Amino acid sequence: MDFTITRISVLFLFLLLSVAGFSQEEAAAESAGDQPASAVSLYNDGLTKLKAKEYEAALPLFVEAISLADTTSETDMKVIGLAQKNGAIAAYYVGTEQRKSENFADAVVSYKMGIEYNPTFYANYIGLAQSLDDKGDKVEAVTAYLNAAEICGQSDKTEDKVETMENKATNTVIRLFLDEKMDETLAAAEAYLALKETGDIYTYQARALKAKGQSEAALTAVEKAMAVIGEGDNADMCYFAKGEILEAMGQKQEAINAYQKAGGKYADMAKYRVSELEK
Repeated sequence: MDFTITRISVLFLFLLLSVAGFSQEEAAAESAGDQPASAVSLYNDGLTKLKAKEYEAALPLFVEAISLADTTSETDMKVIGLAQKNGAIAAYYVGTEQRKSENFADAVVSYKMGIEYNPTFYANYIGLAQSLDDKGDKVEAVTAYLNAAEICGQSDKTEDKVETMENKATNTVIRLFLDEKMDETLAAAEAYLALKETGDIYTYQARALKAKGQSEAALTAVEKAMAVIGEGDNADMCYFAKGEILEAMGQKQEAINAYQKAGGKYADMAKYRVSELEK
């Protein structure tokens, strides 16, 4: 799912950020070549391009305005703030077009620029996560999705996107495991758990460790899963995974105990494993 800014919200932001009332006479003189371009005129030109939806033309004007701004000038400091906020919008739209063209590397650069300019603007976080995912940088995508979820959770207007972003991060880990990319699964799980602990992610970490023959580490991970497992987590998968790990470690009775707690879609497989261990 792609997320875009509505036309109404963008126009409102344009109106909000254009109240500084920078000198039109100064801008006209610079355009006529009477004096070199200033941060003010470049910002005004960028804002005009942005309003016209000429995002690729607007973004470098905002970048140059910020670069030329005199930090000892009160007016130029206002320009920097406004250019960064509107530059973040332009960067989002530039990145989105690049993503649509499957130019994912450049889209990543654009979205990161937008985040740098306005760290509170959620859309660039979502775009960055999607572009990293599309680009194949799955581990980075997991972190980006969770960062997007965190930013979305900071506003009532975007908190409905939090669950979607967290689910995308979780599904990225699951896809890597199902594709039998165990090293990437472990790296993605570690990236996820550095920001948020869930029973499901600890369980997939445990399953990946078991697949790599690291049973002791797998058991530690599945125990962590059980310690944090909550609503929405797959407890049945967790118990079944623990049974498999204990079975691999030769701990027959402990494995049976774990299997017997696995229900749902794992119930039949668990009963079969118990029957095999009880022979």
